[in-house]
Amino acid sequence: FLSVLLLSLFSPLAVVFADETKKEQPLPFYVQPVLPENQLDSSVGYFYLPSTPNNRQEVAISIENRSKKKQVYQVDVLPGATNKNGVLSFTTVGFQAKQPNISTLVKPKQDKVTIPAGKKKRVTLVVDSPKKSFSGILLGGVKVSQAPSRSKEKKGMRVKNNLDYMIGFVLAGDEESPLYSIEKPKLVEVSAKSRG
Repeated sequence: FLSVLLLSLFSPLAVVFADETKKEQPLPFYVQPVLPENQLDSSVGYFYLPSTPNNRQEVAISIENRSKKKQVYQVDVLPGATNKNGVLSFTTVGFQAKQPNISTLVKPKQDKVTIPAGKKKRVTLVVDSPKKSFSGILLGGVKVSQAPSRSKEKKGMRVKNNLDYMIGFVLAGDEESPLYSIEKPKLVEVSAKSRG
């Protein structure tokens, strides 16, 4: 009995392989920015533009419908800020800032876009810089999501996934405004007394 058990544990017939014949399903759509000539850093995959007072500029994003059906996409611009936990958040809920809200400065020409199956379409965004110059940066994002279908809901419990793309959008008040800065680190002594 022991020899049969050992043989079955070390037998090459017990090796199991995953099915490698199935292909990964591609994402149903893909979004990328079309970076303009005045992009401050062309090595990044988001908009990083200078802001000149009273300037109007048009930029674009490209949306590719990778599904086998015609789809409708919703395009929104949301302000960005760090939340209480220090995490970057793109939302209009509870947004308070001393600077102008980027969603009032950057607007899509079309907020809903219909794209045939397997095709791409460019969506134009109009960027109106603030009337007054500002110091620092304005942060936001262009959110593209698949518009919900109006199909009849079936009874029972279902899980429905929604996919959103967010492309960062930065307006720099001056070209010297860094996106991030690292201050000189400081050592701080922390002591704790144990109670016991």
